[in-house]
Amino acid sequence: MAAGGQEDLPSLANALVEDHGVEYDQDDNERLEALKEMMLASTPLTDEQFKAIPAQDWLAYADEVNEGDGDPSTVYNNAVEDYPEVFEDTLNYFRGTLVSDYNLNEESLNSVSDIDLLWLEYSVWVDAGNTEDFDTLAQRLIDEHDVLEDDDEESPGDERLEAI
Repeated sequence: MAAGGQEDLPSLANALVEDHGVEYDQDDNERLEALKEMMLASTPLTDEQFKAIPAQDWLAYADEVNEGDGDPSTVYNNAVEDYPEVFEDTLNYFRGTLVSDYNLNEESLNSVSDIDLLWLEYSVWVDAGNTEDFDTLAQRLIDEHDVLEDDDEESPGDERLEAI
């Protein structure tokens, strides 16, 4: 869902069909390639993650979108929910970075489900113009998920100030 909570899903699905060529009458390989291009451009999904999920599942996700039940975020969310193991390295990277570089309490951060963390990161990624923004991600975890900060460690900014 968009930040406002409301989306015109049929319009988004139609735009997906028109803008990205994901249609029923295309050859499955062409449909899969079009879906891959769209997903890599509009979500933080990597090529390796795309390849790790069976083609028939990607095509089923595309069919759902084409039937008017979503957009690229719906496809991404389905992949995250159906194949959490594919995103394990990404989750480890997020959690490690948030603990070591942003002083989030590891135990508190681990109370946030994998799906919630991936979905929040996706939302931040979109808001940041399709790029990572750990500052915002850390703050939103604190604000929205009651993740605690460790007070006994320096923040990345403290190191830079000491160097000056």
